[in-house]
Amino acid sequence: MEKINGQIFKNMIITGANILQENKNIINELNVFPVPDGDTGVNMALTVLSVAKEVKNLELSATVSEVAKVASNGALRGARGNSGVILSQIFRGFANGLADKNEATVNDMALAFSEAEVAAYKAVMKPKEGTILTIVREFAKKANEIAPEYEDIEKFLQEAYNHAEEVLARTPQMLKELEQAGVVDAGGKGFLCIIQGFISGMIKEEPELLLDSDAAHSTQNTQKVKEAEILYEYCTEFIVERKLKMNNKMKDLDTFLNKMGDSIVLVEDEGIIKVHIHTNNPGKVLEEALKTGRLLTVKIENMKEQHEDIITKKENKIQNEIKKEIGYVSVANGTGITNIMQDLGTDYVVNGGQSMNPSTDDLIKAVQSVNANNVIILPNNKNIILSAKQVENVIKDKQIYIIDTINIPQGISVLLAYNPSETVEKNIENAKRAFKDLKSAEITYAIKDTVVGEHKIKKNDILGIVQGEIKKVGKDIHKTVTETIDMMIDDSSELISIYYGQDVNEAAANNIKEYTQKKYPNCDIEVQFGGQQVYYYIISVE
Repeated sequence: MEKINGQIFKNMIITGANILQENKNIINELNVFPVPDGDTGVNMALTVLSVAKEVKNLELSATVSEVAKVASNGALRGARGNSGVILSQIFRGFANGLADKNEATVNDMALAFSEAEVAAYKAVMKPKEGTILTIVREFAKKANEIAPEYEDIEKFLQEAYNHAEEVLARTPQMLKELEQAGVVDAGGKGFLCIIQGFISGMIKEEPELLLDSDAAHSTQNTQKVKEAEILYEYCTEFIVERKLKMNNKMKDLDTFLNKMGDSIVLVEDEGIIKVHIHTNNPGKVLEEALKTGRLLTVKIENMKEQHEDIITKKENKIQNEIKKEIGYVSVANGTGITNIMQDLGTDYVVNGGQSMNPSTDDLIKAVQSVNANNVIILPNNKNIILSAKQVENVIKDKQIYIIDTINIPQGISVLLAYNPSETVEKNIENAKRAFKDLKSAEITYAIKDTVVGEHKIKKNDILGIVQGEIKKVGKDIHKTVTETIDMMIDDSSELISIYYGQDVNEAAANNIKEYTQKKYPNCDIEVQFGGQQVYYYIISVE
């Protein structure tokens, strides 16, 4: 095949999503860190599933350029975790490379992969060799090198794929962590699954899209307050093909939407306008939308009939509240942790964490629901920070700030430091100072045999992770917890906070408190129910 049109490109993307979905567990098992998160495969699969869902809705007449643009937007909003954000930038670069193309040739595809490489590298502040970036770069390099030799796109992609696969096999030689764990890079493997889908998907008949049970990790899991009540009955989403000359139509539409409901997301991406709103009058909303262009897709759901889409009582009152200066969106997992963050003033708690990273779209919707001029996002996980930073590229009617909290204790310390009488800049300064000297740890278990640094780890070993590094490996939870705390205590320590997870009973947590209190009588010790998954205990020392 010497040229691909929009429909073929759609099929390639859908097949890529399917192959990624089929291989997500294999990719998860390639994770170097032996904790039960397994997020790389899931994050990549859900990100590309979001892309595939978007392009699947396009008309048969859509050009390659149009498909690439919609794919880019779908990836941006569906990105989960660092691997998902990098993928979103790959699709963004692809869209740049295929701009204004009705069809794509080998040379066009080579250029698109070069643009994808550039965009992917921009997403990562400190690129490392042996990661997905290396595989993308080598694929793009080979693609441009061989492009003059090929007219058939399938054969062209296959040769570039073969080269990148050879490079993937060498990634353990590039990263010590991969060599120790005896695995290749998970992100690179995921990228090649997509390329494999591109090659297999060069068919005229549109394939079925494999849906993912993990797609439940969405805004359906987003929590705001404990009680729920629906103010706006219909969840309405649509895509409009924008008119060429709109003048102030976008501004008029934005003003109109704000009068008609809440949970509004309004995204303009060149020729496409995407809208999400909760309203009681979807007909009037669609009528207004028609003034801006032609409706491409429409989805209306009755939220009163869908328990998982219920908007909470606090969110429903938002229209009657006075807009405050500073609001907070925090990512957390566990009913106890969620309640603590709500009690400390978080406006919106997005359900997520180590084992289920929220998408950029989840965070966008959370920020949109906060009735404040300035919204501070607390990712509370290093793998969510990049997704949070993408929110700034979408929301323009509020000032967005991201504090790079990498764990729950840091997020809690930020909320404790909040002073409503101070400016947002001063609060951010105070927040960063608040967790500067905070020590944190997590206690979990190993999901496989591996070697990390000096530690030879066996499956089901108990792991004490301090400041993101495995410091203790044991067989007994109580002993591993207390020995981990010992590593964190120094002469300046005053407070030890222990949050126990859903798999720990209160008596066991109190036993640790009693033991630790006797050993460190000068420290205050707090034990609270966190209810978090993955981690038996989350601990902070300050």
